[in-house]
Amino acid sequence: VTAGCATSWTLNGVPLSGTESSKIINSSNFAVGNNVLVASVSGASAQSSQTWTVVKNSPPSCGTMTPVNSSTQTIGIGQNLALSLSATDTNSDSLSFIWQLNAQAVSTSILAPANSGNTANAAFIPTTTQVGANSVQVAINDGYETTTCSWPVQVLPACDISSSSPDHLVNKRFASQTSQ
Repeated sequence: VTAGCATSWTLNGVPLSGTESSKIINSSNFAVGNNVLVASVSGASAQSSQTWTVVKNSPPSCGTMTPVNSSTQTIGIGQNLALSLSATDTNSDSLSFIWQLNAQAVSTSILAPANSGNTANAAFIPTTTQVGANSVQVAINDGYETTTCSWPVQVLPACDISSSSPDHLVNKRFASQTSQ
């Protein structure tokens, strides 16, 4: 741009603030798909403009999740909860998956993933350290953006009776009083 000339910018026909000759535009200003960015300068004898088409990536989507993630799944320690999702990406980008429990990587003996193409599968087999509320997440990345999908899971403790109170004498006394 020639010194002394002001630059005006538009994005999809909407004026952007500032008259600087270079512009930093956050991706949040772009719509998914095609965007038209125009820089124009004008002087005493001429006007000039440059137009760019900027394509913003569409992030991947969780698609179909099994079980449905709208309700909390309840399982016990050592039980197996099968989780699956069929992810979609409108740009047909290759997808990668990262599984986590409560936003942390865990042993594959607790969360065992098996991913193929646009399908992500995992078996959640909780231990005593997962008793209570949990969130099993899978992050889907298309090389540009990441979408995180999650399932709420309540893990119940293993419960058993560790005492035999009242003792067997009470039971015998009760039995002898009731058998008249």
